[in-house]
Amino acid sequence: MDIVRYDGSPGSIPSIRVLGTGTINDADPLIVIDGVPSGGLNDVNSNDIASIEILKDASASAIYGSRAANGVVLITTKKGNYGQAPQTSAGYYTGSKQPVKFLPMLDAPQLVALKTEAYTNDGLTVPTIWSDPYYAVQRTNWQKALMGSGRCRMRMWRCGAEAKNRITDVRQLLQRGWDDRQFLF
Repeated sequence: MDIVRYDGSPGSIPSIRVLGTGTINDADPLIVIDGVPSGGLNDVNSNDIASIEILKDASASAIYGSRAANGVVLITTKKGNYGQAPQTSAGYYTGSKQPVKFLPMLDAPQLVALKTEAYTNDGLTVPTIWSDPYYAVQRTNWQKALMGSGRCRMRMWRCGAEAKNRITDVRQLLQRGWDDRQFLF
């Protein structure tokens, strides 16, 4: 099984290949989360995954039909278990993101000087836009304006419980999470 993320954009869906690329169309396998067919891996929090199984032969086609032509990824999420005391967990993650290095670029006065020199060296007249003093003043450093710092905070609360008597048989996992991210762009 190959999992490839083609770009680094936030929330991008990775490409999964179980049986290789056998079609010119979508070759992604069917993703099934707790018995329900899903859109992709982004539909489940990676902290909630208890197990992953791969079906890639005739058994997948027998159960899921033609949707399983490229294989099936079965994802089982965590649940409360019998005989286990209720558990509560909380998690918090925080971080910051900032550019390590800015690329050296021309500012407005340097660009005007370079363009003026280029036209003069070629024996051409300098266009009026490059001799206008309005364009020779640096107003914004766009690289620093667009590539600011970002922060990332993720909070999670989880409680697993079970109830069992002669009439009911219940397993539950209650969960709540927040994902608060500000990216560089």
